[in-house]
Amino acid sequence: MDHLLARFGARQVLLVDVSSSPEGHGVGYGIMLKRIERALRFGRAMQVPVFYVREAPSINTAVFHLRSADVEILPRHGWRA
Repeated sequence: MDHLLARFGARQVLLVDVSSSPEGHGVGYGIMLKRIERALRFGRAMQVPVFYVREAPSINTAVFHLRSADVEILPRHGWRA
């Protein structure tokens, strides 16, 4: 899982790519779910919001639309590269 703890002004955000390997290839659905869980745990521990940099074109993209009471997951709309 590639991740970066970035600072935007006074706010920190955890940027994560859970859908590709370090070589840039796609990963399986099970691995992707484990990476999402790890990112959410880290976000909760660090008390920072999580942003998925790249959503996987997988069979079930619903996992990228889940919400958590413990961790703020930033939506993709409104962000520009």
